[in-house]
Amino acid sequence: MKVLPVLFVMALFIGFSGLSQGLQTHSSIIGPCWVVEVQDGDSITVRTADEEMIRVRYVGIDAPERDGDFGEEALVRNAELVEGEEVWLEVEVADGGYLSDRDGRVLAYLFLDPDRSKLVQEFLVSEGLALIDVRNVVDRDLYPEAFSIRYSARLIEAQIEAARSRRGLWEDRVPEGDGLIIAAIEFWGEIETVYLVNAGAEEVDLAADWILMDEAGHARWENGEESRNLLRFKGAFGPECSLPPRGTLLIRTGPDIPEGERNKRTACGSERVTYNWSGYRVWNTEGDTAFLYGPGGQLCSIYRYPWQERGP
Repeated sequence: MKVLPVLFVMALFIGFSGLSQGLQTHSSIIGPCWVVEVQDGDSITVRTADEEMIRVRYVGIDAPERDGDFGEEALVRNAELVEGEEVWLEVEVADGGYLSDRDGRVLAYLFLDPDRSKLVQEFLVSEGLALIDVRNVVDRDLYPEAFSIRYSARLIEAQIEAARSRRGLWEDRVPEGDGLIIAAIEFWGEIETVYLVNAGAEEVDLAADWILMDEAGHARWENGEESRNLLRFKGAFGPECSLPPRGTLLIRTGPDIPEGERNKRTACGSERVTYNWSGYRVWNTEGDTAFLYGPGGQLCSIYRYPWQERGP
């Protein structure tokens, strides 16, 4: 088996002691491998150069089950991309082997080229045939090249494009009318970000009575109570702030937002508007739901992660 080791080194700072410690994570590239079977939209079997068979589960995404909406389409597209092709696996070294899921499948980022520019997960997400699914993240253990989030920026941009273009799984997620929807949530790290896109044909007035909240905030809101996990756009973006068609709105929270930048908006009227909501974390890493209500009080968008029920 041809295995190319890659070493990522990151210093983590421990705030209470003022000390730092070196954290090393070993990532290996296995390839080229030959794809011998495609099981579904996010799992395959490959044969290595030394004839070893490896069952692979794509990390960072989750495709629909074969009997679900777009499940067969995801399977077919995955097969079109990789079946009978040479691929390269980026895997995480763990306990003398490779990081695997509960079914023993090796978790991997899958590439169609040795330069790692053609990421299969990115293709599937951009076509609306899979959604981002970052698992087992712990904020204090994260750093820019952590395996679970290594290509998350690329996957988020791919998912935003799928949402704004109403592709695949996003066909039924885009409402009629305004078209403002929740496209992705970066719920890990010291800065969390909710990505909303204007998937409609008209400019959206962000200073209208939109409301964004998490699951806990929604439960309190239904009981007529306010919550710090509820954002009223009218107060945040007033007196006026627009988002053009296909534009993206970023709602940011977390301790790494400087105090002087909190509760501030930037770039109204541009293709990428940002609002720094607060310095506390809102989105739970183990799973949460975001709700977006429109100016008329209607529920416009729900974004739930993980988006499919997980097994034990």
